[in-house]
Amino acid sequence: MVTEIRPTETQTAAEAQQFVPLLPAKYALNPYQASCVMLGGLLLMYFSYIPLFHSDIWGHVSYGAWILDHRALPTIDPFTPLAEGVTLTDTAWLGQVLFAAAARQGGPHWVSHLFALTVFLTYVINVSTFSRRSGSLLAGTLSCVLAFVVGFSRHAIVRPEVFGGLCLAALFWLIARAEPERPTVQEASEPHGVTTKRNYWWLYLGVALVQLAWANLHGSFIIGLAILGCVLAGRVLEVLWKTQEPWQVLQDAQARRWLLVLETGIAVTLINPYGIGLFLNVFQFSSNPNLKDVLEWFPLSGTSLEGIHFIISMVVLVVLFRHSRRPISAADVLLLCLFGLAVAPTIRMIGWYAIVVTYVLAPHVGELLPRVWPEPFKPRAEPVDARTFHWSVGAALALWVAFAFSPVSQPVLGGKVRTDDHVYSRDTPRGISKYLREHPPQGQIFNPQWWGDWLAWDGPKSLKVFMTTNAVHLTPSRVWKDYMQVARAEAGWDLTLDRYDVNTLVLHKELQAGLWRAVRRSGKWQVAYDDKVGVVYVRGRELAALNKRKSEEAKQKANKATATTQSSKTTKEAS
Repeated sequence: MVTEIRPTETQTAAEAQQFVPLLPAKYALNPYQASCVMLGGLLLMYFSYIPLFHSDIWGHVSYGAWILDHRALPTIDPFTPLAEGVTLTDTAWLGQVLFAAAARQGGPHWVSHLFALTVFLTYVINVSTFSRRSGSLLAGTLSCVLAFVVGFSRHAIVRPEVFGGLCLAALFWLIARAEPERPTVQEASEPHGVTTKRNYWWLYLGVALVQLAWANLHGSFIIGLAILGCVLAGRVLEVLWKTQEPWQVLQDAQARRWLLVLETGIAVTLINPYGIGLFLNVFQFSSNPNLKDVLEWFPLSGTSLEGIHFIISMVVLVVLFRHSRRPISAADVLLLCLFGLAVAPTIRMIGWYAIVVTYVLAPHVGELLPRVWPEPFKPRAEPVDARTFHWSVGAALALWVAFAFSPVSQPVLGGKVRTDDHVYSRDTPRGISKYLREHPPQGQIFNPQWWGDWLAWDGPKSLKVFMTTNAVHLTPSRVWKDYMQVARAEAGWDLTLDRYDVNTLVLHKELQAGLWRAVRRSGKWQVAYDDKVGVVYVRGRELAALNKRKSEEAKQKANKATATTQSSKTTKEAS
């Protein structure tokens, strides 16, 4: 966007012909910065096309819909009869309501849009934070690429956890903004830090709002408090190391500030429907023995995808720390140790670890990158002129094209919506839930845990699912062991089904191949429905009763049609 300058008395004719930008010079991009913006557009497209997983997202949508309908929080799991009587603490109630509201507004497409926009905004904030810590947009973007790679296994997980990721990004942005932009070695060695006076009211307010929202959106809010604790503890250690006098900690402005920030964060998290009970539930959650059989709660393995990405991050960390000239703060060391150790017992922490390790490494990427790749960081001989804005316009155009070609733009720009085959993941049992709606089973059914949430959402209202992903930690240990016995086709599995009076089996062909073979060999079950993804079995007597009901329904429809025809014929004759 340019304008021509009119000549004045003090200007020459050549100067009068120059063009200057109307926008500030900071909006003028070079080719490397424009590439970063274009990469952001591709990232938006990527998240927009991620299909909705067939697992617990639908349980969260069901919870949110229940809350909206009853205008209250559930005290027990309303969708898993075998968990009846177990008290429920809904740590993600607000995130569930947001997903349910999106589903009511625009169906699964809007659930996908909400997920894509939330994760995209999270990465935008992360790039801003990493750029601030590293000193350049290019270094910040490359740091974010590292976070993307390390946490890749968590990208397709659509659940209220994504709101926790957004809160984490906002918290790190606040922490980075409270630090000096490019602290030098001399500044870092000062016992009391930089002495420049700044007003930090926005830090207290920002942390309060982030932690308040986080405590109601998802149970991962405890991660934010742990990060604030590391920042405070790191500052305390630095003061003690440099002064060797404990009383100096109380005199340090930064230590007092981070202590007050931490206290503020803890205080506002108590503003939730469960009060202090929310903390107790979060701390007790991971100790539930049922979770040991769930994949994402497995310990970290060097041969798993998460293990490989963890090793990659360690290699990058060693290389950067070895060659970087930037000092390593005590808070960064504490963050690495805490979250590195947190990944070991459960791989589901890899997503949080990815952001933390990148936050720590971003300053070192910014220091080392200009020495390894100096071309993008060469100072310009001349001031920024109008021609530099061509890259800005090109980047903005590329970002708009990416938005226009993303499904998330459909509510704004219109056009065809994606088909169900593209919205839902390949393993979503849509055919099975449709069959169950048309032929509601009587009594308890047995189903894969990862399909239970979908069946409860899309199946008949009276369906009694055996297990759901959201109820794993709620079901009694005996019920969970019985579920695992049947799912693994262990000895006595058929007797267990008899004990629960199960007459309908829903099986995943690929992931439950052993049980599928056992059911076929037993000879007690007959196929009622079959497709590429799964199969529905019913007991022989149930199939006979089902066929009888179908025959009676067909006769009733035929008799009704005959009666209607005769009535019409009689009416015509009378006329």
